[in-house]
Amino acid sequence: MLSDMIVEWGGHEVSAMEVYTDVFRLGEGYIQKSGEPSGEFKANPIAYYRMKDRDRGNYRIMFEDTFEEVLKELQDADEFAIMNGITYFGRKNVQSHASKMYAMIFDLDGVTEKSLNAFFSGAFAAKAYPVPNYVILSGHGVHLYYVFEEPISLYPYMKIQLKDLKYALTARMWNHYTSMEQHIQFQGINQGFRVIGSRTKYGSESPTVRAFRVNEHPFSISEL
Repeated sequence: MLSDMIVEWGGHEVSAMEVYTDVFRLGEGYIQKSGEPSGEFKANPIAYYRMKDRDRGNYRIMFEDTFEEVLKELQDADEFAIMNGITYFGRKNVQSHASKMYAMIFDLDGVTEKSLNAFFSGAFAAKAYPVPNYVILSGHGVHLYYVFEEPISLYPYMKIQLKDLKYALTARMWNHYTSMEQHIQFQGINQGFRVIGSRTKYGSESPTVRAFRVNEHPFSISEL
C-alpha cells in the first residue's frame, strides 16, 4: 500500500486540521476571522465543492474562527471538494483575486508503491528535488505539499515566477521512475486539490483523502 511506503520513509498520518493549521497558520492571525473588519487587508483560503444532486457547485470562504466547522461540511460533500494553498480577496478563488501563497502543491499521478519509493529515494538520497512537508493520498496519485516559512505575496510578477518554479519542479519530480503516466501534467499555481478528509474519485476502493507528514522543515523560495 502507498501508505505503508510513506511510513517506511518516516512519514506519519495526520489529520486534515493539523495540515491546514500548519499551512495557513491558524490561530496566529494570518487569515481573516468571520466579521473581522476588512481594514487589516487579510485574505482567506476559498474552497469549492459540489453535491451530486446539484447542477452547480458552491464556494466557501475559510475563516479562521469557523475553519474546522466548514471543513467538516466540505468533507461531507458527496461529489468533490477542492482547495489549494493560496488565500484570496473576495468570494471566489480566481487568480486575479489571489493574495498570498502559503504552500506550493503538486499533483503526481500514476503512482505505485515502486514509483513512490523512487520518488522518496530521489528526494532523500539523490536530493534531486526537496522532500515535501506532506504527502496526500488522493486515490491513484499523490499531492505533494511544500509549506512556506512565510506566505508569499502574489504580486503579478511573483505569480509568473512561482508558475515558472512550479513547472520546473514538476518536470524534475515527474519522470519515468516516479510515475506510470508518461505525459507530465503541468498545473498553474491556482490549481485546486481535493480537500483532506473528503471523498476521492475512486469510491470504496480508496474512499477518503489521507495526509501524511514527512518533513517538519518549512521552505523559503530559495530552498525550493
